[in-house]
Amino acid sequence: MTPHDENKHARTLTGDELIVLDLEHYRSGTEEQRRAYFDDLRRSVAKLGFLCVARHGLDLQLLDRCYQLSERFFELPLSDKMDLRYDHIDQKKYSDIGYFPYRIETAQGSELPDLKEMFHVGQDVPTGHPLGELYATNVWPRSMPEFRPPFEALFEQFRRAGDAIMRSIGIGYEMDAGYVKELIRDGNSMLRTLHYPRIQPGEQGLRAEAHTGIQLLGLQPRASDDGLQFLTPANEWVAVDRQYCRDYLLVNLGDMLAYMLEDRVKATVHRVSNHNPDHARYAIVYFYHPSSVAYLCKRGDPAEKSDALRAGDWLLQRLEEIKLFSDRTAH
Repeated sequence: MTPHDENKHARTLTGDELIVLDLEHYRSGTEEQRRAYFDDLRRSVAKLGFLCVARHGLDLQLLDRCYQLSERFFELPLSDKMDLRYDHIDQKKYSDIGYFPYRIETAQGSELPDLKEMFHVGQDVPTGHPLGELYATNVWPRSMPEFRPPFEALFEQFRRAGDAIMRSIGIGYEMDAGYVKELIRDGNSMLRTLHYPRIQPGEQGLRAEAHTGIQLLGLQPRASDDGLQFLTPANEWVAVDRQYCRDYLLVNLGDMLAYMLEDRVKATVHRVSNHNPDHARYAIVYFYHPSSVAYLCKRGDPAEKSDALRAGDWLLQRLEEIKLFSDRTAH
């Protein structure tokens, strides 16, 4: 596979094809606006297999600041980054925070590792919180004290957006409202900032091979360059022009959501092609997870708990499948 093999197979969607959901219509719209929101939500899931969300509440200037800090972080000496390496951290039971070196992650079913490095920020919980025994405490680059505050602020903005989108999906697909509330309380979400370096001559693989996300939702704001592609329910690879959707969130539907909603929702298959291989690409993604101790009940119905899967245990299984965290103890 050469750096250019996967680029020619994705068609760029036109503005008329992209279904844009206005999150404020869900939050505070009229009855007619809310009804249209839910119709468009289900239509986007059925036709595109992912969501495009406007007025999501993210401060895009804050996002740009985090991108600036990300570039500086990834330019640090490797020894500085390795001080934060994921397998040198006490991850407790269910976390996956810290620095992940280049080519460390392999998509499920792929033979080649992805051409990327990344840094993860997880869900902090207060001292004494019951989940403190299960969720790790975040680590931060010591040489960049300015890194932490913007990323903590962005994490919280992502969390609020994810809560709203997930609640709207619950309503749109008739999930039990009380169950959804408990499912997402103290969710074990994670913010990932990524660096896809310039691809070297002869280097094999993709920046990110085709995969689905483990979580409920994957929230993706604009990246520094194109390359993100989606596989639609009609089995067509498509891309969304980065400039057209620069103010929007693109939302992947994850495996956990697909498990609960069975045939009504399919997990979004997506990849990052080797577009513009002579230039680095940066992206920030928020993996919106339920609480790790919550059960994933079919149809979002708590009455189905008897054979449900615990979210955290499924997460650990999938992390092992993509060759991360085969041993949960700190080193």
